[in-house]
Amino acid sequence: MNKTNKGLVAHCENALKEGWYYLWGTYAQKATQSVIDSNIKQYPSNEAWRSYASKAIGKTRVCDCYGLVKSYLWWVDDNSNPKYNNVHDHNTTEAYGAANEKGPLATLPEIPGIIMYMPGHVGIYIGSGRFIECRGGGVGMYEGKITTGKITKGSKFTHWFKDINIEYATTTAAAPNTHRVVAGDTLSKIALAYGTTIASLKSINGIANPSLIKAGQIIMLNGSVEAAIEKLAAIGVINSAAYWTANYKNLAHMGTLLKNAAKVINKKGIAKATVEAGINALVSAGVISDKDYWMSNYVKVTHLGNLLKALGGCV
Repeated sequence: MNKTNKGLVAHCENALKEGWYYLWGTYAQKATQSVIDSNIKQYPSNEAWRSYASKAIGKTRVCDCYGLVKSYLWWVDDNSNPKYNNVHDHNTTEAYGAANEKGPLATLPEIPGIIMYMPGHVGIYIGSGRFIECRGGGVGMYEGKITTGKITKGSKFTHWFKDINIEYATTTAAAPNTHRVVAGDTLSKIALAYGTTIASLKSINGIANPSLIKAGQIIMLNGSVEAAIEKLAAIGVINSAAYWTANYKNLAHMGTLLKNAAKVINKKGIAKATVEAGINALVSAGVISDKDYWMSNYVKVTHLGNLLKALGGCV
């Protein structure tokens, strides 16, 4: 029987409902004195949590964070303990390392069953900003929240990944075009997270010194016009990414204009008062080279004059 992302979500919802207790090294066994004694014999440091774990005896199950995933893979039925299989017996670091699809938390795709990761701990994304984790420290099952890529309740996960043992029965999210820099990011980390290179990111974004990127900065991950439009929209230079994505092909060289502009613009400025002033500023900045072309053709595309004024005020 295939193990799917939707099945994993349902499994975790049930664990939350049943209030499983946390005990490191367990995988949703029914809490009995024998299970707890055996666990502490194998992991002596768990002796500190004997009293806590014993409260689960006769009531519910004991599990650790990645045990949520392993117990789903090994599940037999509601009346039995999961059946151990060493093929899936990985720790959180190994599971993250084995993943083929992963990324920083800010790029978390809206796919239920995605694993949320930080060194030594995982949770399971449920969808619509909810995630479920099994936390140590006497907590057990816990529901957290994430909003626009930031944890607002729960463990401070840093990355996400698709577990290689789970079949994600959903359309894979399109690869992101941009990344918003957060505290602790380096160009090297960003390149590694998205499978690209430092040299490529420097070239695409016009970055001379990779050490000078700062939190909040928008990094284009590829050289597409769509990435340029996303960046300009993210920093408020243009109002509708969808409009320009749909219309930039309506005039020759508009794609190049947007890519060159996004390469040098990192924050919103005050729009120029006239189209000619905007064009002059873009020529001076090296974004465009032929003033006459743009003066003659900007009227052919609705809102292009406003775009030129906006871009000219940012360079």
